[in-house]
Amino acid sequence: MRPISRECIGRQSAKADLEHRIVHAKKRPFVACGRLVHVAQTKRKERQMAKVSLHNTSVSCLAIWAAVWLMFLIMRFSPLDIRVIPGIGPIMLLAFIAALVAPIVATAVAGAALVRQPRLSLNWLIFGCAIAVLLGQGILFTITRWL
Repeated sequence: MRPISRECIGRQSAKADLEHRIVHAKKRPFVACGRLVHVAQTKRKERQMAKVSLHNTSVSCLAIWAAVWLMFLIMRFSPLDIRVIPGIGPIMLLAFIAALVAPIVATAVAGAALVRQPRLSLNWLIFGCAIAVLLGQGILFTITRWL
């Protein structure tokens, strides 16, 4: 960032300062009193960050879902009995709730990313994976008799 020029510091009235900024802005766009105004660049970065964060959020939800179900499968087929561990009930219940909610959140966030950038093929891939996970989990719960 460049320092403020002496002529900008010497201005006393707000009206003169405003007129000076307007004159400088006409000569050099996005420059006022030696300071860069990053309006367009900042908005572009914010939009890009929002799009990237939507991708990351939906992929993270799917990764959490996969990790929890993998943990459940490993516990199911291992000889370790976790019922003897004190306080494991609420932890496993929270993990089960996270596994139930994660595909719903991933589908919603992937849908939002798809609305923002419909031409990006990665959005369609993530949305398809989220829908597949949601439908697969729904089918799994409807065909099992223990739930």
